[in-house]
Amino acid sequence: MLGKIVKGALALLPFIMEALKGFVAEVQLSDVYTFDDARYWFRERKDVKDSDDGIIAFTLFSERDGSKTIVIGLFNKKTNEVLDGEMIRTKRIDEKLTAIHSGNELVIYE
Repeated sequence: MLGKIVKGALALLPFIMEALKGFVAEVQLSDVYTFDDARYWFRERKDVKDSDDGIIAFTLFSERDGSKTIVIGLFNKKTNEVLDGEMIRTKRIDEKLTAIHSGNELVIYE
């Protein structure tokens, strides 16, 4: 699932942001959130992702006042709907996730 990382997927950002407005994501608190945590989350939902070629996996990163937030989810490009997602508030993200999101608020995983 995480074979190809598409950086700078800005064209999808407004659609995902709009879809998230109506989506209630579970909030998790974490001291450190890692790429492996994200990989595990995606792996647990592989059947959903693989059920339709219009479904993409994404992480959305924001940082405000030293607090970091990662939204991880599955988005259906055909229906502009978030199918599953989770919001993680964390003090720190690991080096790999930091590098992936360097200069990119939204990263799509294909």
